[in-house]
Amino acid sequence: MTTRNCSLLAGVALAAVWLCGTPSFAAETVVMSAAQEKAVGIRLATAVAAEATPIATVPASVAPPMNGRRIVASPFAGTVIQVNVLEGQSVKAGAALAVLFSRDALTVGSELSQARAELGVAEAAARRSRTLAAEGIIAGARVEEANARAAQARARVSERQRLISSAGGAGARPGEFILRAPISGRIAQLNIAPGAGLEAMAPALTIDRSDKLWLEARLSPDLVDRVKVGGAARVGGVTGRIIAVG
Repeated sequence: MTTRNCSLLAGVALAAVWLCGTPSFAAETVVMSAAQEKAVGIRLATAVAAEATPIATVPASVAPPMNGRRIVASPFAGTVIQVNVLEGQSVKAGAALAVLFSRDALTVGSELSQARAELGVAEAAARRSRTLAAEGIIAGARVEEANARAAQARARVSERQRLISSAGGAGARPGEFILRAPISGRIAQLNIAPGAGLEAMAPALTIDRSDKLWLEARLSPDLVDRVKVGGAARVGGVTGRIIAVG
């Protein structure tokens, strides 16, 4: 009995000595070097007020914007000679997409050459009439008639040039024309292949703009009232704006 009590008292005394001898770290300042801060992963930054707080993370489907999709159509019926792009390929505005041959394009090209020749004759006649009128040899009405014929010839040339330009420009050989990309983007759909026929104004390719995308997210009922048009939405490192909530 006596030995056991002595052991208990010794243990209590030892505990008391340990508690009394424990140093106080609360009042001390620990100074760390820059190397020590880096070693333990400490980073210092100035606290700033948050401009926005994320509401929720929701899944979304990506789609090209309707106003960013362009259809490339052929103004003439023809045959596909060459295709320069693949579906999914990125293209720049003005890039040659395909080369086609068309009898209609051949006819328009011949008419353009004829119209240019007629324009040269009409403009020369108009200049000669102005010279003769200035010398008093012919009446001013003759000058007006010559100018009118030259204007009509210019209109015919312009009309046929516009038809060729609407196709993207003439090809290397008569009757060939080039389909060019109207915008920069990605080939979303390719409806042509070498040797295939193509009707006039039929869609040959579809190009989607690559600098803008739409995302459609499904919201739970408790989030609908919290999401507002104009609010920010983030996908990875890209930030966009909410354009509609339905």
